[in-house]
Amino acid sequence: MEQAIPYLSIAHSDAGSRYAYSPPINKSTIKFETDTSREFVGPRTILTLLSTATASQGEILPIKAPYNHSSYSTQFYGPVVTCSDANSSTVPLIESFLQKHASEPLGTAYLNESAYYAFVPDWENNGELIAMDGPRYQQPSNATNELWMTFQRYVVNDDTERIRERRHQVCRLHNATYDLILSWDRGFQNVTSSHTVGEEVFSPHDKMGDVSNYAQHAYSAFMWTLTDQLVGSFAWYIDSEPSPYRPAQFGKIDSPIQHNSLLGSSDLDVFFDFSTEKGLYLNNPDTEPHLSDQRTQDKALARNRTLDVLIEELSINITVSLLHNELLEYNTTGVVTMWDEVNRYGFMPNGLFIPYALANLFCLVTVVLGTVSYFRHGVLPDKKFQDIVSVADDPQVGEWGSHHAQNLTDKPHKDVL
Repeated sequence: MEQAIPYLSIAHSDAGSRYAYSPPINKSTIKFETDTSREFVGPRTILTLLSTATASQGEILPIKAPYNHSSYSTQFYGPVVTCSDANSSTVPLIESFLQKHASEPLGTAYLNESAYYAFVPDWENNGELIAMDGPRYQQPSNATNELWMTFQRYVVNDDTERIRERRHQVCRLHNATYDLILSWDRGFQNVTSSHTVGEEVFSPHDKMGDVSNYAQHAYSAFMWTLTDQLVGSFAWYIDSEPSPYRPAQFGKIDSPIQHNSLLGSSDLDVFFDFSTEKGLYLNNPDTEPHLSDQRTQDKALARNRTLDVLIEELSINITVSLLHNELLEYNTTGVVTMWDEVNRYGFMPNGLFIPYALANLFCLVTVVLGTVSYFRHGVLPDKKFQDIVSVADDPQVGEWGSHHAQNLTDKPHKDVL
């Protein structure tokens, strides 16, 4: 049947204020009429909450079903983030920011080795490029819609040995066309998603007199909340001044990744092997790195995939999960398919009438025959079932039965009747 079905509103300019907080550049304007120039300063809290919940669960949030047993398809434009290897001019920049981060001591401890470092590049007013390597808060900035990251990945060389290789990647924001099929059955939600990646979406830098693209602001707010789940570092530290009150060496996770499903990525395995490789204990029965029970659970949730795959999947999950909140959707007319729940233990009374009627008739005939036999022959208390069996085994009875059957076949059919 046709009825209203939802689709995401993030690509509509008139819905931009639902996603992004963009105050007017000129105070002397009328809201939604003459305030055409706005400055993007951050995402709305509703977007932050939904993205954080999706990243923590590692799956699409529940979406309101039209009926308990139903399905429909919907299409809309939405954001997606894809990651690829950094080019030759970006790799030195990422390395320089990593070295700067490594040069900053942590008390009396220094960074011995980095397993993961990610940041959002931001242009200062003086034209200097800086690294935003922590979650951001609402404020004007010249940040890009990109995430730069470097990490160590295990690879197998030509000698079939597992070695570590440092990788540099850049994640960028794109527009995409989404095609979804959503279905609900017995309380379970199933989402079949496909998308086509479109043009790259750059961060807005509006000035006085510019007509702001609110859809661009909304997409940038999405990228802001996504990168807030990924920035930070995984590193190993060694204390330069050993003390009985501090650990001599330790691993440090300084990233929101510790709170979300990407923690199980195979690209973070190097960090979790540091404790064995760096000799955290003088005598350790585990001479080779191995997976702890918690690490095994984390990798099962992430399905042991690489960061580029997981980040793109996370962006898709967050985009679809925005339909969890009705404030972020518009409605259009579409076909909703519904079906009735089948009770495997149920029955149709009309279909059972004939067999039950025949069974009752058979029981009635049996009772009538028993009653007639009782009045005609009376009660035979001295007869048992064994007596009937013994009579059936008597040769004379067998001969009599054969002779009686022969007589019946010799008589005309009407006599038999």
